[in-house]
Amino acid sequence: MGLPPDWWKSAKWRKEAPADYFLDPKNRRYPYKTHTGEISCARLWSAIVLARIHGDKEILKKALKLYNSKCRG
Repeated sequence: MGLPPDWWKSAKWRKEAPADYFLDPKNRRYPYKTHTGEISCARLWSAIVLARIHGDKEILKKALKLYNSKCRG
C-alpha cells in the first residue's frame, strides 16, 4: 500500500488506509496504527484525549482497553 509515516494527517491517505487502522472504522476516525500496521501508543493516547473531548464513550473504552493491554508494562 505504501502509506507515509504521518498518513492520518491527510484526507487522501485516510481514505486509502485499511479500515482496521481506525478505532471507528465505519467513519474512519481515531487512527491508531502506524503506516506499517503496528499499534501506535502515541496514536492511541491521542484517540483517548479526543474521545474524552468529544464525549465518545465507546471509542474511549476501546482505546483505553487497547492502551492498557499494549502500551503499559
